[in-house]
Amino acid sequence: MSVDYYVAVHQANWPTAAALQACLAERNYPVALEQAPPSPWTVAIGSLQVRFHRQPVEIEASVVRLSPTQSYGYWFARPPDANAQTPRGAAQAFELRKDEILEGRDINADLADIGAMSVRFGNGDYVLSLSFHGVSDEVRAGFYVMAAMIQCFGGYGFEFQGPSHGTRSYAEGLVSDAADDRQWK
Repeated sequence: MSVDYYVAVHQANWPTAAALQACLAERNYPVALEQAPPSPWTVAIGSLQVRFHRQPVEIEASVVRLSPTQSYGYWFARPPDANAQTPRGAAQAFELRKDEILEGRDINADLADIGAMSVRFGNGDYVLSLSFHGVSDEVRAGFYVMAAMIQCFGGYGFEFQGPSHGTRSYAEGLVSDAADDRQWK
């Protein structure tokens, strides 16, 4: 099971890897990108390589640029199978039907659903997605990266499990959580 976090950033504010690295360093965050060239920041499919307290950490991550054919997330829009039998407390499994396709999620509708009514994103804007699987250094390093994206580049952070979302105060909460050693023992 994973917990997914996101930071959406308007196209005009999307940083280079070097700018993100500078932001992390200026704030004295204990995380650094493994590579920080002066080109627009990208994430190798599925993997963000960082150093957290000088130790290598891999974070499951992706960056998408929103477009008519690229969404920040996808889902199967259908009710559960009526005839599926699952044991009590078990997750329901289902078989894909031949007519099913993945549908792109609408970032603005999803943000509105969690109360973020004053922010909008569109084609050309970017979304950083981080998926955490319970490894504390992975989560802590990811929180610092997310906070930097919000603080230095006008990003908007959000997650749906809480749900929680925001800008400056959201980033401050991420940093506070990441810095609290008692939480991570």
